[in-house]
Amino acid sequence: MKKLSVILGVVAAMLMVFSACETDDLVNPVITLTGADTIEIVLNDAAGFTDPGATATDDKDGDLTAQIIKTGTVDVAKIGSYELTYSVSDNAGNQATVKRIVNVIVEQATYAGIWNVTEVITGSNPDPNWVYSATVAASGTDVMKLIITNFGGFANFNANITFDKFGNFTIPNQAVIGAPEAATIEGEGTSTTSDDGTTLTINYKVEWATSGTDHSAGTWTKAK
Repeated sequence: MKKLSVILGVVAAMLMVFSACETDDLVNPVITLTGADTIEIVLNDAAGFTDPGATATDDKDGDLTAQIIKTGTVDVAKIGSYELTYSVSDNAGNQATVKRIVNVIVEQATYAGIWNVTEVITGSNPDPNWVYSATVAASGTDVMKLIITNFGGFANFNANITFDKFGNFTIPNQAVIGAPEAATIEGEGTSTTSDDGTTLTINYKVEWATSGTDHSAGTWTKAK
């Protein structure tokens, strides 16, 4: 009986060790993004956005790709930076999380065409409702630059404006061709693109050689 008790004790101990080994899973699964961790897509891209997805594996549970939970969405009709999160858990409760950034951006083609402009001008030559149309074209030398004909309502003036991928504008200091007297323009304050790309807010100042300074706050609307 004593021998049997010893054997049973050894077996019980082995079972306890085996059981502990089976539950002692402290290793997180691994998620691998398919494709880049940052993706850029142009505003209103006709193809839309297709998520390349991700795969997941675990050292004990194997392939967990089907168990991945994704949160976050991408709206290709609105400029912005979107975050997609991929999460998964193994059978022991260990978790893994990976993120992907999708940037919906603008390019020269976003702006090309005719825009209707209304400006509120304060300063030396105030006008609460200065209205005109301007034509925006792509620069042939810089993919982040626009050439705007009739900027400010100056018929012979082609303004150079640069922009970043999220539609923020920079208006460098430049001489105004066609002004009634010598003048320069320069960006002032913040000039941006609406998230749907159909409206611009462009602010600038005009420094006249002899008649002071004008400040313009303009709303630009894409012509249909």
